[in-house]
Amino acid sequence: MSGNPHLDEDKDKDKEADEDCDSGLEPGRRDFAGRVFLITVLRALHIVGVVGCGAALFGVRPSAETEAYALLLIASGTGIVLLDLWANPEYFRQLSGLAIILKLLLLTASIWLVGIQAAIFWAVLVGSVLLSHAPKRWRHWRVTRTSVSSTE
Repeated sequence: MSGNPHLDEDKDKDKEADEDCDSGLEPGRRDFAGRVFLITVLRALHIVGVVGCGAALFGVRPSAETEAYALLLIASGTGIVLLDLWANPEYFRQLSGLAIILKLLLLTASIWLVGIQAAIFWAVLVGSVLLSHAPKRWRHWRVTRTSVSSTE
């Protein structure tokens, strides 16, 4: 520990990144060669889709291009979720997986809630950034339990 909380936090994030790429997986998790590269490419494409859709939402881009950005956003997001679910079957029992469901519900609701589309966009964007950069123990915090203890 350096005594500098920002430097120590950066070291913790580096350690988490190393652990995420490590061959010593947590019990119940799966991996394959190239998964980290594939998910990084999908995340980059997802950001392109987010920026394109955001630009259309705020009137910067013509709506003719919006469909392509939306398809890129949906396809890359689906790929990310499927890879995360495959690698970690507990994904939808953890905070990060449940946040995906909430994001989808909010974005779907924005179709009908036209007056607050921008607010929903920003809430989903900021919430996503905060959660994706949160410590691993928060992102993977298990919200639901699969086993119920029986009392006899």
